[in-house]
Amino acid sequence: MSSAAAAATRAFGIDRGLPFPLADIAAADVVLLVGANPADTMPSAMQWFDEGRSRGATHITIDPRRSPTARGSELHLQPVPGTDLALANGLLHLAIRLGLIDTAYIADRTCGFEQVRRVVRSYWPDRVERITGVPAAQLDEAARLLGEASTAMVLTARGAEQHSNGTDTTLAFINLALALGLPGRPGSGFATITGQGNGQGGREHGQKADQLPGYRRLDDPQARAHVAAVWGVDPDSLPGPGTSAYEMLDRLGAKGDLATKGDLGTDGGVRTLLVFASNIAVSAPHATPDGRARFHPVEHRDPAELPDAEYPFTGVGCRQPTC
Repeated sequence: MSSAAAAATRAFGIDRGLPFPLADIAAADVVLLVGANPADTMPSAMQWFDEGRSRGATHITIDPRRSPTARGSELHLQPVPGTDLALANGLLHLAIRLGLIDTAYIADRTCGFEQVRRVVRSYWPDRVERITGVPAAQLDEAARLLGEASTAMVLTARGAEQHSNGTDTTLAFINLALALGLPGRPGSGFATITGQGNGQGGREHGQKADQLPGYRRLDDPQARAHVAAVWGVDPDSLPGPGTSAYEMLDRLGAKGDLATKGDLGTDGGVRTLLVFASNIAVSAPHATPDGRARFHPVEHRDPAELPDAEYPFTGVGCRQPTC
């Protein structure tokens, strides 16, 4: 979920995975669900998806797999794994071309849109179909459904986020939601569906190296003063931001100033790493105050273009009963 947290912080200035109650999903006329299978992984949350469909809501699922959630959706887009960013840019390209974007919202409540507009000009439907494998007609249908709905939500999850470019992919879907004027409207918005019970809850309680409770930043003087007053301590007694997981991974085996001798048992950096149930080679990345949500131009990069690696085939591995 760190990719989603980083993307939300860059776009909105705050790491807030789900900014509205799950029950609000039932109020959305159209829901775009990216890289999630809540029918299997979050069955208790499906009641609100089901409630929305029972009153006529349209659900669009983006997932390479034909999951139970995808089978229950009106429209299922099946991209080649790793091409979600291109798909998001293609949907925004169509929303602009079809006149579906909310220009007043963009002008009043966002910044940076013109850079994004220039980037997505090159994501025309035929090109996106070649990259993602999603037919241009389905792209057009999805863009129209989202753009013409009275209320709509864009929800991302681990399938889109747990890639080396997961932050950029999440930002691309945030760009789409902002261009359509969704965040801040009743029954609409952008959110990330948490994959673990401690994912959002941990951040609510400040269990990150750079945070205080309530998603407050450790380097924000106002946040430090507020929390210190609640706790009855001197703000100067609070520690500064610690070393992030990304920084530790980026400095594996290195000597430097991220850690002093003895802090991590080495001269600096981590020399031994024990990994449980994670594939950081795929999911870890390689290494903005005016109250407006911020657009960020992001582009799809073919993994085969990486200088030291080639991926000659595409595959989706899964195992019953989760697929």
